[in-house]
Amino acid sequence: MRHSDSARRLLVTVSAAAAFGLAAICESVHAKTGGVVSNATAEPEVIDLSANPKDLSPAVHRITAEARMARAAGKKVVIILGEEHTSVPHVRMPELLRQSFKYSGIGNPVVAVEQQNNLAEYLVPRYFPGDERNRVLQALGDLKNSDPARYHRLQALAHATLDWPEAPLTKLENFMSWIADGVDVRLVDMGRVKNDDFSYLDAGQNGGTEGVRADSIEALHLRNVWIATELWDILRNNDIVILETGLNHLSGDPYQRPYEHSLHAIFNRAASDDVKVITVFQEKTNFLAPFGNKMDARYEYLVSAEARAAVGVSGALILRGSDEARHDQSWEAGDFGEEAAALADIARASQSPGAMPRIGNKDQYQRQLQRNKDALKAEFDALIPVPR
Repeated sequence: MRHSDSARRLLVTVSAAAAFGLAAICESVHAKTGGVVSNATAEPEVIDLSANPKDLSPAVHRITAEARMARAAGKKVVIILGEEHTSVPHVRMPELLRQSFKYSGIGNPVVAVEQQNNLAEYLVPRYFPGDERNRVLQALGDLKNSDPARYHRLQALAHATLDWPEAPLTKLENFMSWIADGVDVRLVDMGRVKNDDFSYLDAGQNGGTEGVRADSIEALHLRNVWIATELWDILRNNDIVILETGLNHLSGDPYQRPYEHSLHAIFNRAASDDVKVITVFQEKTNFLAPFGNKMDARYEYLVSAEARAAVGVSGALILRGSDEARHDQSWEAGDFGEEAAALADIARASQSPGAMPRIGNKDQYQRQLQRNKDALKAEFDALIPVPR
């Protein structure tokens, strides 16, 4: 059974539940692993980086060591990195970990990103009008089944064409490194469709989600279920996967996103003796929320009492005191030069020369985006025969 069918069945079950009960999710995900539910209640470990906030190596080394021990014990590894999306060190962490795993001999992880899995399809109308658009979409659907590796590479390239508002240069640097090194990158969030000014979950791909806005509380739970299912499917043929996702996805919040709908809850309840799940809550003490409000992303402020009681599960880590560098184009916080400088400082302080940024300013950033757009158009063109 293809993973999309499995996830769709899971989502229909969840959508039909009046209270979106977590038990059905856990039972379905747990059945995929054959594992034993864990009831561990250890306190979360805090990695304090405040003595040298630009040096992320203590966190990288600690996570790498945890992954190495798990692999030595024959376990597969899932690392869930909860980030504040505008934070430069948070967004850079997956690449630092990826390089650490590569050079320490643990192996090449799959990098999973909280982004819609049909991003390339979503972008096709920007490149092709009318009937030609439909031909490209049909070709993408065929490619997904006939050559999944190429399909995923194309999705990664699609991500690298977009001018993201939050930590844009860091995102682009990450994806350019992953594409250049042939990293297996997966966009693991639910598909989207555009309707008027809003993005909605793709009901054609995700049965039972008709009319659900992608930024709604209901959608966050459905998306978490989908992401969890995607990660389990990735582990069928891979040993290590690193997931980059928002803090709200990881643990919910004390305001409107219940912990029981979070990724941590799903994975905690579906723990397996064969899979080591390392959840990482990356703190930040100052960031801009919608409408320009300053908020505190420290663990004790963003996590509910229920979540605090559960996040103590063995393997949970809190990263505290990292560099406060951030860039948010929507709210004019930071700029491209500052973001590039922050990335360079992090690479030097963390003794990770492979992570030195290649893009130094906004002009270089925009030129790289255009090269990526040209490359994506060429990939689309290659999918369809030239009309005679």
